[in-house]
Amino acid sequence: MGGLPTRAGRGDRLWGRWPGSRERDLKDIAIYKLARIEQAVDSLSRAIDRLELAALERAPLDPEHSAAEEALRREIEDLKADYENLRTVSQAVSTRLDSAIGRVRAVLET
Repeated sequence: MGGLPTRAGRGDRLWGRWPGSRERDLKDIAIYKLARIEQAVDSLSRAIDRLELAALERAPLDPEHSAAEEALRREIEDLKADYENLRTVSQAVSTRLDSAIGRVRAVLET
């Protein structure tokens, strides 16, 4: 074994570390990981900014792009209107079905 410290009989000392050093090591690791995450977030943010800038610079140069975008916006608005109409109709149908079920139950109970 040649003098390597072990846990047995040595308190918190393990492999030459003194009490409290493990907590410091874990704290240092956590700080390092947090710094790496912050760097990644910053890098991602810069990449998104570059993509948005490229899209804005390109859009005015492509008139078909603007026309296609406007057509998609109109289609989205039409779909939203259709959705609202369907939602209104489904609520009305649900109310009428509940009423019909109530009448059928009343007839069956008599």
